[in-house]
Amino acid sequence: MNPRKSFHLCVASLFLWICLTRVAGICSKSIWVDEAITWHYAQLGGVELIEEVKRFDSHPPLFYLLAWISTSVFPAEAGIRLPSLLAGLLLPWAIHKLALETEGQGCARLSLVLSGFSAYSLYFSQEARNYGLSALVATLAVLCLIRTRRSPSRASWFTYGLLLLCCMYTYLYLALLLAMLVLWWVHQSFQERKGPWGPWILCHFCSALLFIPWIPVVLRRAALQGDLSGHFEPGWSSWDLVKTINHFSIGHHEYLSHTLGSDLLGPLVLSCILGGLVLGGILGSRERFLWCLLLLGVPCLCWRLPVRLHFYDPKHLYFLLPFFLVCQAKALDNMKRFLWKGSLLGSFLLFNVASTLWYHSPVFQKAGWKDLAFLAAREGRSDDLAVFDPYYVGYALDFYLDKNTVLCNRIGPRMDDPLAELETSMVRGQRVWLFTSKGPVTQYRPEIRRWLEERRMAVADVGFPSQAFPIVGQSESIRMTLFALKELGNSQEGDLSSP
Repeated sequence: MNPRKSFHLCVASLFLWICLTRVAGICSKSIWVDEAITWHYAQLGGVELIEEVKRFDSHPPLFYLLAWISTSVFPAEAGIRLPSLLAGLLLPWAIHKLALETEGQGCARLSLVLSGFSAYSLYFSQEARNYGLSALVATLAVLCLIRTRRSPSRASWFTYGLLLLCCMYTYLYLALLLAMLVLWWVHQSFQERKGPWGPWILCHFCSALLFIPWIPVVLRRAALQGDLSGHFEPGWSSWDLVKTINHFSIGHHEYLSHTLGSDLLGPLVLSCILGGLVLGGILGSRERFLWCLLLLGVPCLCWRLPVRLHFYDPKHLYFLLPFFLVCQAKALDNMKRFLWKGSLLGSFLLFNVASTLWYHSPVFQKAGWKDLAFLAAREGRSDDLAVFDPYYVGYALDFYLDKNTVLCNRIGPRMDDPLAELETSMVRGQRVWLFTSKGPVTQYRPEIRRWLEERRMAVADVGFPSQAFPIVGQSESIRMTLFALKELGNSQEGDLSSP
């Protein structure tokens, strides 16, 4: 077969794999609480959406606005995940173009393969949050700036300015990436003894000017996020770095730990090998200074940030995945021995295919919130009181049920004093449903359950997995408990079971 035809056939097959893995099951996955927040904002729409995000959210509104548009056209599950899906389908193409622009055709082909089979990219292509969009706009911004520097034009400067604005209104942590791009531009300008400085300054000035309305929101939210006093846990962040490297290369580290039978040694050794490989790709690259800034400078800044210790979680650095894969592909492209290159590439693909199949397996597609919502609809009464802890648990139920048809009396949204609100809301003889979701960053308030246990008796209790990760023991992250008066408890006692 003609080599050109063979190449086109391989690209077509890869594109088919990308489409199948990212589209499959997108309407059957159970929503979870963060996605439920996206659904809630999408139901508001327009100015009301922006005002709600300003008051209560940590992220800018661009992704939520796109979700609002898509949900007005497509059904619920497909609608809220459509922006992430489109970003996930376009990301391998953007990574290929970036590698072709900076490192040549060999690296571009390898980066296309690595990004197409990336199981971690698959995960964010089906999650209704802004991480997938952040990776795409970050890649396009870097690509556009490189092309603009080489062939400046009014159209290219306008496009770059628009991408700058999209970055800032998609994900606040992309400000770290934009800071590194500024350093790269200054370095290149002094090294090459040419600008152009005027359009570059104007572009950044206009983008910053258009972001001014959101700056008070950023400052207010930063003051509320975590501990600003500088407390830091280097051990935890070091392990997060290990997870980040492994997630980017082979998919979720939980799969690897399960496969190797080790929660520490296997991932640690592998992260050292993978980290060394990517570092070799950086040093062997034509754009080594840019990759050093993005892949070393941004994580170092994250390492020392005193706010939001979970910032170093792999998903918060997902926007660096495209540059990680380009450097990984460059390291493979620089290898002279075909045996080493083929073995490493085959290992990457094997692990990512295994992670992809594991992700799409039935055990990881448990219904979770869907089961809980239908169970609440079956067992609930119109005069029952529903308490949501934290408040956005109620959005997950509303995704599956019409909130006006079941459990109409509800409290929980942004309770300043939940116990006082419970005191004034409960009436004698009323049954109380408590919906809780536990997680590392949820605003869970255990005093609500204790208060109810002192005054009521739990007559039914059921737990569900919020995300189907049986390996790491998240078996009952969602809990639904029915409380009744103690003297009425025996007559109301029952066992809730899944529908």
